[in-house]
Amino acid sequence: MGPGVVPRLIAQLSHARPRPEPRWKQWIRELLSRQSVVKIAPFRPSDERCEALAALDARGPDARAAVPALEGLLHERPPDHRALIVLARVGPEAVPVLNRALTNDERVIRMGACACLDAMRLHSDLVFPNTPADAEFMRRTCKFNVVLLQGALKEYRAQHPEEVLPDRIDSRPPPRLPPGFVPPNVSATNNRPAAFPPPAPGFE
Repeated sequence: MGPGVVPRLIAQLSHARPRPEPRWKQWIRELLSRQSVVKIAPFRPSDERCEALAALDARGPDARAAVPALEGLLHERPPDHRALIVLARVGPEAVPVLNRALTNDERVIRMGACACLDAMRLHSDLVFPNTPADAEFMRRTCKFNVVLLQGALKEYRAQHPEEVLPDRIDSRPPPRLPPGFVPPNVSATNNRPAAFPPPAPGFE
């Protein structure tokens, strides 16, 4: 992509984010994933803004002209926190915007701006990926979301020291099975789905 693509990508940022997928479409998608006869995937609406963000992210410092438009996404209702990662990829020219985002009305933007500034300072792979696979925008967006959740958990712990919370999701106790439950024989699951018992009370 040459430099002439940036103005078109900036215009594409004005596209609204797609609405959440209806529950019935999620149900059909889940149903189709459980069988191998029908190979038709339900239509997924395109997210043109996400495509523009990913392309600007790939441009890195060459996307500096998009900084004002990216800052505008931080003040939408609700704000688009994905713009923070792209701003961090732009580099030093976007630092003033990230500093202003530290006083944003939305906590997710404040926390995200702090995380991006830290990632830039520490040369984290969130902003400076090491491999093409690590540079994939959606992968780094997921990693960014994990960082935000960890920050929210840390903040909650500081505000509520009396509550004991697990450090990791994996540290939660295993689910309770009903009394007398015997797992099915492996050979019994080869040709037909195993019949699972109803969940124990409190584990619906």
